[in-house]
Amino acid sequence: MNSRFNSNKAVDKISGFISRKAKILIAVLAVAIIGVTAFAIYTHVKNANKVAGLESVAKIQNDLYEGYSTLSKEDQAARREQAISKLGEYTSKSAVVGVRANMLAAEISLMGEDQAAAASYYAQACDKDSSSYTYGLCAFNAAVCYENAGESEKALEYYSKSANDSNSILKSHAKFSVGRLYESQNKIEDAVNAYSSLYNDMDENVTDEWVLLAKSRLLALGK
Repeated sequence: MNSRFNSNKAVDKISGFISRKAKILIAVLAVAIIGVTAFAIYTHVKNANKVAGLESVAKIQNDLYEGYSTLSKEDQAARREQAISKLGEYTSKSAVVGVRANMLAAEISLMGEDQAAAASYYAQACDKDSSSYTYGLCAFNAAVCYENAGESEKALEYYSKSANDSNSILKSHAKFSVGRLYESQNKIEDAVNAYSSLYNDMDENVTDEWVLLAKSRLLALGK
């Protein structure tokens, strides 16, 4: 294994990185939501009902944010609750409308610091369409929120979904997170398997920080 790296200096240099970036919610929701709408409307969505659904969700978003920062905390909470209530008509829908509505509901829940609710909405967005380009992102964010809410088993489930999404740019981060969670539960064999899977699946010349971190954990565990 060591032959794949000329030196362990890179591993040593980033050892502190794990405590800073182990759990990071991918904060691209505003961009992702806009992207979902544009992509859906102009590329894939041809059904008028879907377009109408997306437009309705977009209006809910616009109404939520209009003047939001000027409101008192109480009025902000009321505005969020109203938006969540209106989204209820769309979060149960399938495909892109359901994905879009649940992603927005998750963002609103995070605005209110409700990790458990955000996790549930992200999970629903993920599970609406496994072929969507948002699948890996939603799975990862669901996992982060579940972990923050203390639901480690659900976190493992959704980190694994993100890790197994071949199109996800978060694949290596998610795989590392699976190992990290197993290690935190003292399930060392499972952690080693997860870290090894990440390490072995990558190209020999890869400099991905999560691969380097996986190597550092394997070394720390004596593997």
